[in-house]
Amino acid sequence: MQSTNSRKLLILLIAVVICTLEGASYIGLWLMARVTGVRAPRISTVLADQTKQVNDYLQGRHGRDEIDSLLGWHYRAGYAHGGDVINAQQLRSLRVYSQAARPAVLRTAVFGDSFVYGSEVDTKDAWPSIAEG
Repeated sequence: MQSTNSRKLLILLIAVVICTLEGASYIGLWLMARVTGVRAPRISTVLADQTKQVNDYLQGRHGRDEIDSLLGWHYRAGYAHGGDVINAQQLRSLRVYSQAARPAVLRTAVFGDSFVYGSEVDTKDAWPSIAEG
């Protein structure tokens, strides 16, 4: 009998802690909006936005990326949006490269994440473009 009461008390205590933390989170978000003017989006808004992005991607309306049956996705040839440019060879570059390198020319390929791509800078300012000289 006492064990059952202890479990009920523990469950009640956990529920109170969860409700307190949830309430404090809502108060914190409300205060953040009042002080900074920045409002945290609601989960339903975030999920609706993500659903729209996935549907747009599946319909080929994503912009820079295209679905690829072998790779999963690849860059759209000829894409340009502001300073973000993908050439006709599906490379992030402002120029088109010849198929074969000239004699005594060493070509280097750069692969990686958003830092390698230079997601927050124009193509001309991405470090692979700068290193190319």
